Amino acid sequence: MKKNLTDSDLIDSIAAKAKITKRQANSLLDSLADTITDALKRGESVRIPNLGIFSRVPLKKPRTTDDFYEEQREQEKESDRKTNLKLIAAVGKKKKPKEARTSAKRYITDPNVAVYAKRQAGGKCQLCTQPAPFNYGEGDPYLEVHHIVWLAKGGEDTPQNAVALCPNCHRKMHILDREGDKRTLCEKAKQTFAAS
Repeated sequence: MKKNLTDSDLIDSIAAKAKITKRQANSLLDSLADTITDALKRGESVRIPNLGIFSRVPLKKPRTTDDFYEEQREQEKESDRKTNLKLIAAVGKKKKPKEARTSAKRYITDPNVAVYAKRQAGGKCQLCTQPAPFNYGEGDPYLEVHHIVWLAKGGEDTPQNAVALCPNCHRKMHILDREGDKRTLCEKAKQTFAAS
């Protein structure tokens, strides 16, 4: 297995090759690192023969899942202007989709809040009032817990702020976020919480 060169090994090697003490080699290495760092802070590049070029590379802010969906939606809007023939021609022979990496912040929610919201819904979406679209293998209705005031916007993970929605209504709330729908859900959450 290949061994990595440690700081100590590097200092020993510099001292031996330059015929200086280890303390001098350490000071030389620190000075080199400081000089490179200062130049990079000023926005300059540093070229060291036989070693390479040091330059600042701006870090890209990771794309969030919301950014990804927004970009996808914008691309779809552009494609929507094309005729079907142009759409098919644009697809060409491409078969496999590209991959994209996104970053997402997830909230670890209280399972008690989720169970409470789903129980209060009684197997029906609390927005469209339709029965859950399907049941889990154990027979429980599939509904998704939605926080009326989103957790990302400072909402609390409490029964008063949680409702159970079908997947379509849940997606609708996150895309459209209509005030009338929010009022409806707030009222339902208050009613079910007061009744329990």
